[in-house]
Amino acid sequence: MLAITPLRIYNTSEKHWRQYSSHRPRRVPIIVKAASYTKKDEAEKQKVIPQTKDDEVEKLKVELKKYKEAEMKIKRYAKWMLRSTQSAHKDATDVIEIIKDLYGDEAYESP
Repeated sequence: MLAITPLRIYNTSEKHWRQYSSHRPRRVPIIVKAASYTKKDEAEKQKVIPQTKDDEVEKLKVELKKYKEAEMKIKRYAKWMLRSTQSAHKDATDVIEIIKDLYGDEAYESP
């Protein structure tokens, strides 16, 4: 039996394959700012110092709410990490038990 490889036809035009794109995206200038910078921060900087105690109390309540939400997120992530670590520890101890069952005392002897 005779095997024949398929005939390969290549593009014979003079353009490079990257030059066929009909749409060229325009480059937008990138403005680099600090990661923590937001427009909201800028607006807060421009605010005038609270004139009354009520305004100050409201501002402190909003700030307290932000910190409580952040604390809740940190606790949630800590619980997830603890659960993950405990799971990995359990897997490792299970592997050690399997090795002990298979090889007994010979598992820890050097050759």
